[in-house]
Amino acid sequence: MSAELITFIIPFTPTTFDRQKIYMWLRDMLAITSKKWSYNINVIETDDPFNNPRQYNKAAAIISAFTKIPIQSDIIVIHDADVWCGGLPEAISMVSNREYDMVMPHNHVVRYSLDTTQQILSGQRPIQLQQNDISEHKHSRLNHNTGEYTTKTSIAGCGGIVVINKSILYQYPPDIRFQGWGAEDEAWFTKLSTLCNIHKCDWPLFHLYHAAQELTTYDANFALYSRYKECKHDKEKMTILNNEAISHIRLMPS
Repeated sequence: MSAELITFIIPFTPTTFDRQKIYMWLRDMLAITSKKWSYNINVIETDDPFNNPRQYNKAAAIISAFTKIPIQSDIIVIHDADVWCGGLPEAISMVSNREYDMVMPHNHVVRYSLDTTQQILSGQRPIQLQQNDISEHKHSRLNHNTGEYTTKTSIAGCGGIVVINKSILYQYPPDIRFQGWGAEDEAWFTKLSTLCNIHKCDWPLFHLYHAAQELTTYDANFALYSRYKECKHDKEKMTILNNEAISHIRLMPS
């Protein structure tokens, strides 16, 4: 029996050299780690089809990968290019076994400093992957010796890593009307939490440092996000808003 095929979608645009370097590190990590997993992986490199570096469209980048997903691949991992989480196999197993429609393997974030990130990228220190690392990070603040700090949060958005059933991704895609950075992940999570069966695991998400991006469309994004918040827990209203979002997909560049 052949191993299950898992498709990774990595929405990414090389806006800066540090982001490009982190992305290449992620690809190497996936290649190395996947040899220990009991499934095969297929990585789809995708970029924003609107091609506007000042207003990157993550949703459009994800949706542009739809035609590249192998027909035999039912589990999709949407993986930000600057993060890592050791709980990914657990999340994949939950979605594969139909326990949930969508699972996020992480519950809180460990944000690395520039110095620590450079050490990781150069191989001077490993990124932490084990479940028992959670206890050392869960309640800590900035550690001036390691350059790390954590933010212990409940799930507020779909940023980081999302493991999702392919049919659910097709039915309830992210909204391409969000331009640039800000509220796009929160809106998609609000949609999925209202219309689907979702779960979060208790692993840390490790985030590598890169220069912050300018929020040029903050007001418009949060105005749209407020509509999602108004529909939270109301399946009928959220379905109407989801259908409205889907209708805009046809406006994407081919």
